[in-house]
Amino acid sequence: MLADNGWTGLRPYRQEHPDVILLDLQMPKLDGMAVLKQIRSVDLKQPVIVLTGDTSPETERQVRALGASEFIVKGSSLHAVDDTLKRLLETPPSHPSS
Repeated sequence: MLADNGWTGLRPYRQEHPDVILLDLQMPKLDGMAVLKQIRSVDLKQPVIVLTGDTSPETERQVRALGASEFIVKGSSLHAVDDTLKRLLETPPSHPSS
């Protein structure tokens, strides 16, 4: 599922609980940090890969502190994204915490 902003991404997430979320930080209406916070308020184990053009160490620190499974800078090798997806999908699926 693709979403053009953070709000439209959260609605289906809550209904479908995807195996992995690929999340951009720069989105209109609700940015990726806010989306990650929302996801973590529901499920601490949901695999979330943050894919961003922001190479700031502070941004990476914030994203990891919020519990992102992986932080990948845009422009990285597609193999890095593929390898990360495979690794995360090999783990048992997470279920929302109650």
